This record gives sequence, C-alpha cells and structure tokens, in this order.
Amino acid sequence: AGLTERWLAATELDLERRVEVDPASTVAELTELTAGHPFREGLWALLMTALYRVGRQADALAALLDALGIYQIPVVGVSAVRWILILGGVGVCIGTIAGLRACLGQADEPVEEKR
Repeated sequence: AGLTERWLAATELDLERRVEVDPASTVAELTELTAGHPFREGLWALLMTALYRVGRQADALAALLDALGIYQIPVVGVSAVRWILILGGVGVCIGTIAGLRACLGQADEPVEEKR
C-alpha cells in the first residue's frame, strides 16, 4: 500500500478509538476526511457514529445518505422511515456502507433516488 493509504488506515484506527472516548472531538476531522476521501466507507461509518453519539441524529442521517449517494428522499414515506429506524435501531453500528445496503436488501443493487 502507498504512503497515503497507510496514513489513512492509521488515522482511521486512531479515530475509531477517539470516537469511543470523545465523539464530539472527532466530528470536524471526520467531516473533512470524508470530503477528501469519499470512497472510504470506514470514515463514513465513524462520522455517522460520532454524529449519532453526540445527539446529531439528523446529521448522521444526512451523512448516511451522502455516503450512499442519495441526495433527496421524501420527507414522509416508507424509505425515509426505514432509514430512521435503521439509524435509531442499531445506532449506526452497521460498520460499512455495504453492510447497511445488505441490511436494507439492496446489496449489489444501485440505490435509486425516490421522488
């Protein structure tokens, strides 16, 4: 692995520990890292977990939707309710975006926007 990949892996491990101890202190750094490395599912999972643990469930849901590439969902509807139940029910502890997609029954399927 390249130097950047090794740095990201080490940073992610450090952030995992920090999210457990003081999630509020990690939100800004995780927000910046997910913006710079949008395909790193572990960073997204950590961001969602940190946001959820500091009481920012709406922001955790927004991060989840960003990670999945969903930029618009209905305010009221089955899909919105499913997202909220998953966020609240498991506390964003799925671990990976792929795991979340599997949980939703969307493994290997593109996620479509609902209008």
